Amino acid sequence: MKNFEKRYPSLLSQTLRGLKITTSMTALKTLVDAGCQLVLARLLFPDAFGILAFLISAAGFFCYIADLGGGKYIIQKKDLTQEDADTVFTFELLVGVGLALAWLLGAGWILHILKKNTLLPYAAPFSLWIALERFQLPRFILEKRMEFGKSNIATFLGILAGSVISVFLALRGCGVYSLIIGLIFRSLVTALFVWHYSDMKPRLKFRADLAAPYMRFGLPLAVTSLFVFYYWNVDYIIVGKFLNDTQLGYYYIAFKFPHYILQLQSLVSTVVYPAFARTKDDEQLMRGFKLATKYSSALALLPCVGVLALGEGIVRYGLGEKWMPALRPFQIFTCLAAVRMITIHWYDVYLSKGKTRVMPWLSVSNALGVTFAAWAGARCGTLTSVALGVAAVNFVVILFAVNVLLKKVLPVSYVQLLWKPVLAAAATFLCAILLNRALKDSGGMICFSIKMIFVILIYGGIYYYLDRRSLHHLKTRI
Repeated sequence: MKNFEKRYPSLLSQTLRGLKITTSMTALKTLVDAGCQLVLARLLFPDAFGILAFLISAAGFFCYIADLGGGKYIIQKKDLTQEDADTVFTFELLVGVGLALAWLLGAGWILHILKKNTLLPYAAPFSLWIALERFQLPRFILEKRMEFGKSNIATFLGILAGSVISVFLALRGCGVYSLIIGLIFRSLVTALFVWHYSDMKPRLKFRADLAAPYMRFGLPLAVTSLFVFYYWNVDYIIVGKFLNDTQLGYYYIAFKFPHYILQLQSLVSTVVYPAFARTKDDEQLMRGFKLATKYSSALALLPCVGVLALGEGIVRYGLGEKWMPALRPFQIFTCLAAVRMITIHWYDVYLSKGKTRVMPWLSVSNALGVTFAAWAGARCGTLTSVALGVAAVNFVVILFAVNVLLKKVLPVSYVQLLWKPVLAAAATFLCAILLNRALKDSGGMICFSIKMIFVILIYGGIYYYLDRRSLHHLKTRI
């Protein structure tokens, strides 16, 4: 029996091994990326990040129009052929190149309408980024085959290359261009390595009969992706338009750093979604969902507790004193990122069952709500108002998704899944508050570091005690 399991590992074992690879590589990638951003935050002024945020939001809309759900289609398709990959790649590449040219020719007009003419000198390089993103398709082929090591190495090398270029150029005084060129190099290097690792390399060939099922699956996702990109970025446009580039820089960093935990989640989903797609029945799907959700929450709540209890020290000693105006939005967005990470697997469940029609409507609701909330907050003139409004809209949509949509597919109880990590987080937060009061007259980097280590150890110890049996069982399956 043991020899059989070694030759034909169960879906749980494959998933756990994939998670092991993904988690270790993600930790490395996040360390490099976050470390690079910390260095850049100290080297550059906030307005540089504001300019990047505004332009990547405007140009990114063109980039996402070209994403017609081909990657998800490749993962979901049971009998993928070379011709399927060729058709998806050819169509999305042609659309991507066309949209890259559209951005190159139309950026001046778009920025004029948005009254951001001063950003025009930085706009042209984003056309190259739009085109390069269409060469990422082999990554989904690797993920479909659960070759997560190769996929993660490729993305890590892309992050590393972009980070090195950005820091080097920032040290040379290149300002905003250091961020833009680093972004382009990240896409370029990632594309080169996913093509190198994939044994199925898409070709420039197109078959109309194979495009029909791809379009039926992908178009709802494409519309959804556009709205998702819109509501993830429209607040940047609004803050940049109604406030200024410096305020947008604060807002961008306040949003970006908490959502590093979603980088972990998105890469966990590269394992979870293919695993969900391969489940034999709803019982197996339910087991996988419970496992993924419980441990996603365990990972998400630790940074949430740390930022709420020790946020001032994290900003001061991590980013630097000049970033203190970002503190309150930083704390708000950390809570939002944690909730997103905990609940995101409802989306993986829906995709694994091919249920994509509801996605555009949900995205439209979120997009409209975020637009109004960001506009109202910006009119109030404070970043905290914008952050609170955006977070509130997202919380409402998430609650609807997990309490209404998900329960139509799986009868899930989040209370049963989350009580252990929530209890560990609450106890750790209380301990951190007491420690802050005990050391309120102490200061400096050393004192802050002691507090951070204390929070990590307390949370880890409490959670391990509460969930030790399940953790031991999982260890034997990896």
